[in-house]
Amino acid sequence: MNTSHNQSSPVFSRTLFDTFVPDAQSGNLLRAKTPDQTNNHPHPGSNHILVADDEAAVRDIVARILRACRFQVLIASSDPEGLKLLQAHSDSIVAVLLDLTMPHMSGMETLRLMEQMKPELRVILMSGYGNQDITLDPSSRTLTRFIQKPFDVLELQTALYELITS
Repeated sequence: MNTSHNQSSPVFSRTLFDTFVPDAQSGNLLRAKTPDQTNNHPHPGSNHILVADDEAAVRDIVARILRACRFQVLIASSDPEGLKLLQAHSDSIVAVLLDLTMPHMSGMETLRLMEQMKPELRVILMSGYGNQDITLDPSSRTLTRFIQKPFDVLELQTALYELITS
């Protein structure tokens, strides 16, 4: 097992593990690939993820996770602020994490307005109230995923990488 400690980040340190899985045909152990080792995902450092959530604790932890994954993060504490940030940074935003329950309008209303600005948007809808009735326009080109709060780091990373690589 190979481990290393990343001292460049004052907030995060990590231990890296090599994972081996048996090959179906030969039975030999093969090193499993992680999302960072695949060639089909965008280069995180050059892309922004917009996080729109009215809960400061959620925004903080999600931003920390995304920064640890080397994404640049834009934070919105309200839906109007999220819409302004999307308009200002539309070219560099590769995905949005959007809370479905926001103070000014519903997350679905916000999503519809975001779709008008950027029709091929990729969005992870988040909610602590369960998988709410999510109905998208059938002609929508927006790709969406749903993630239930609270979620762990692996759930968020998996949903995000699946979304941005699809």
